[in-house]
Amino acid sequence: MGWVVKKHDDYRCKYYQGRIIIHSGLTPQNRGFAMNIEFSYLYRDAGNFKNFGTVVFANKNQTSLEKLNEMIKQRLIDEMFFDAVNAGVPSLFFDDYDEELDHDWHEFECINEVESVPTDSHSRDITAFISKLAERPT
Repeated sequence: MGWVVKKHDDYRCKYYQGRIIIHSGLTPQNRGFAMNIEFSYLYRDAGNFKNFGTVVFANKNQTSLEKLNEMIKQRLIDEMFFDAVNAGVPSLFFDDYDEELDHDWHEFECINEVESVPTDSHSRDITAFISKLAERPT
């Protein structure tokens, strides 16, 4: 299965191989104001249990979701994985983290345009966060 776009009332979702990649509402131009970007990610432990999280970033340059998605994937490990602690977003580890079985990588899920205020504890723009994704722990 390749790319599939599903349209709903005021948003669209892009799926690739059954997995949501981009979810977007009406464009900022249609709404008349700037949209922020919600970065959705998850942690999957060795038992395949999942914790989900989101962080909202400002999008000062109003970069398109398609371009942001491309920029994100270029900086991830296998276009999917990243170190949440190194990237400066909350880790989603379970309380019973087992160093011998579990790992440190989190998974990128999707990005969304949102009206909500930024929640990033470092007050970064989405492009600054994306740059941090490329850095590897020392």
